[in-house]
Amino acid sequence: MRGSATRLGVRTRPLPVFLDNRKPCMQRFMIERDLPGAGALPDAVLRLIARKSLAARETSVHWLYSYVTENRFYCICIAADENAVREHARRCGLPVDRISRIRSLIDPASDGPRRVADTLDAAARAMCTPHSAIAASRV
Repeated sequence: MRGSATRLGVRTRPLPVFLDNRKPCMQRFMIERDLPGAGALPDAVLRLIARKSLAARETSVHWLYSYVTENRFYCICIAADENAVREHARRCGLPVDRISRIRSLIDPASDGPRRVADTLDAAARAMCTPHSAIAASRV
């Protein structure tokens, strides 16, 4: 099968994360937010922060999850670009101390680094699919 790959005995197809051959339409970012005492915040406050993020969500930003350490949040999201991430943070009223584009992903099950574009989930793939292609697939 052309364009397929075998990983752990399972045949998969490449994910449609590129609108053209030059640039991915969505990228994964890690946002670092310095929040003193973040690790001691009660669950109710963490839920409030999550709700603020979801309420301010744009179509070009998809928040995946966050890691909370003693004094910092590490938020992982998928977005069109860094400017969209900054605008989302501004709407949430949350600080942004650093934004890093995630370039590759390794884990214990991988044979080596994988391009992040190959790991995008269904929500990110839907964001990358042109509306005309979606409409044509429903006919």
